[in-house]
Amino acid sequence: MGDIVPRELISLADDEGNSVTVNVLGHNPRWAAGLDAEIVVRTPFVSGRCYLALYVSNLESWSDALNRLDSGQDVAWMEMSRGASGAARSRRTPRVGPG
Repeated sequence: MGDIVPRELISLADDEGNSVTVNVLGHNPRWAAGLDAEIVVRTPFVSGRCYLALYVSNLESWSDALNRLDSGQDVAWMEMSRGASGAARSRRTPRVGPG
């Protein structure tokens, strides 16, 4: 993987000036499998940021899960791991049968 340019990974905002953004800042120089990142929270009256490290492999598997979801498949991401996890169902393909 080449050098990482700082990039906005996720941005959620409302029309009242509240937002949460996750920015990938670049490779972590002390951890070959990691990326430096930050979570930035902004509101009209307070703002803050928290620095963290992300596993490159987790982001790659998240990208794969989002691509499969976009193609209409049901997906699970990091279902059996510590940390963030989730499952999503495509809105394009109705589920048939139990479950």
